[in-house]
Amino acid sequence: MENVLPVDKLHHIGVVVKDYRKSALEFSRFFGIERWNIYRRDRTCMSDVTLHGLPVDHSFILAHGEKGQIAFQLCQPLDGESIFSEFLRTWGEGMHHLLPTICSPTEFQRLRPWLEGEGVSIAQSAAVGGALEYYYLDTRPQLGTILEVLCPRSNNFRAALEPDEVLTFDQTVTSAGKVPIDNFYHVCVLTRYRRLSVRDNFQRLLGINRWFDFDNQTGVTSEEAHYFGKSIDSRFRLSLGRRGGLAVEVVEPVYGPTIYSDMLEKPGQGEGLNHLMTTLCSIGQFQTIRKWLEAQGMPIVQDGQVRDFCYYCYADCRERLAGLYVELLCPLSDHWLDGREDVGAILLG
Repeated sequence: MENVLPVDKLHHIGVVVKDYRKSALEFSRFFGIERWNIYRRDRTCMSDVTLHGLPVDHSFILAHGEKGQIAFQLCQPLDGESIFSEFLRTWGEGMHHLLPTICSPTEFQRLRPWLEGEGVSIAQSAAVGGALEYYYLDTRPQLGTILEVLCPRSNNFRAALEPDEVLTFDQTVTSAGKVPIDNFYHVCVLTRYRRLSVRDNFQRLLGINRWFDFDNQTGVTSEEAHYFGKSIDSRFRLSLGRRGGLAVEVVEPVYGPTIYSDMLEKPGQGEGLNHLMTTLCSIGQFQTIRKWLEAQGMPIVQDGQVRDFCYYCYADCRERLAGLYVELLCPLSDHWLDGREDVGAILLG
């Protein structure tokens, strides 16, 4: 059998937060999520708990919310040391991990020697009752981010996981957002001078074998680039790959001010998950969306235009959405993908 983690889609993005209730409200306003299932994880429901390979006693809150193809797991550390408390202490709130893999415990145990041979360790793990086992793989050296693997012990494991609390939001909250949310078109992993090796590691570990590379350079492949409203001369390289419903963009900045260089240079941060793209809209729609974003304290902090292809921009939602940047993409014509069908298949799925 092939040694590769099974993938069908990005099941959720894990976000470390300080206050799950406050964050759930803000995520519901922006993404239209109506219901959050809240799970308290501690010694009363977990066994075989480990942190970096050693037994540990800790507790945390997981808040799971989804709408359509969008799903988030908000992670609030409580007591004891966990990968969530470590992240919050050093990094702050922000995107922490991806869940691309749900497989049987038998299949994961088969893959463990291969993963160890690839230098992948288990950052945190536990069994939750008789329902499932979970593993957070420390794939930061290989991929720049942590991966979660869920291993159900039964076909109806979700039904066996009764939430400790349910948060619901009505349309006064969920219809407040003005950004059309379509899908997890991609999630971006920021790297420092190792884009190609990280791209190859995504291919080897997750089987992502459809890629396109792009060199975004002001005055060469792009124009009208801005950072905090000022014209800039910048360059960054990206590789965008897809396998099924999982798409990952690997970025390395080269020069000039960008949200990428800011994150790499910020104390306590560095390589990791940088932004997610959820929205494809027309230029006309975007003008209305931009006004709403700015009124909500989520301004466009970086943008540019790839010649005859698209306008792209990043909304700074970090204060409202626990450290997130959100990317919006606007095609420059109805025929923007003509002759670029392979690119379109990777970009849009």
